[in-house]
Amino acid sequence: MLAKCNFYKVLFICFLRLSLICFGGALAIHCITVISPLLANIFLHIVFDKWMDKHHPEKPFERYADDIVVHCKSEKQAEFVMRVIKERMQSCKLEVHNEKSKIVNLRGHSATKYPKGFDFLGFTIRPRPYKSKSTGVVKSIPCICVSQKS
Repeated sequence: MLAKCNFYKVLFICFLRLSLICFGGALAIHCITVISPLLANIFLHIVFDKWMDKHHPEKPFERYADDIVVHCKSEKQAEFVMRVIKERMQSCKLEVHNEKSKIVNLRGHSATKYPKGFDFLGFTIRPRPYKSKSTGVVKSIPCICVSQKS
């Protein structure tokens, strides 16, 4: 699989060099900033999306450019997924931003104190408590709100 990572990395570098050759100097910087998200998206499609489909098909995820949300059923599973994703990214010479990458608890209780919400693409996802009609127990479900940061 690392060979595929290297192939796409070389393709990425060649495309950037072509941009420099075709457009030269100051325009190359502008061209690269416009094309970089597209190239990152293509690279992560192989490095992350296809890898998740093959190795963790039971875990749904959303990815927009380099922002990724992976859904897990338990704290233990979330810790495992975080570890293997970091290992995968390192094997492809990519880094996971430790301050921005975190486990978030949207339901239930956990042994560790995790944040109870996060922002993703201009929305805040957080737990919303509700009272079960059948048992009267207070539970929580994920709630999506427009982010206050937007």
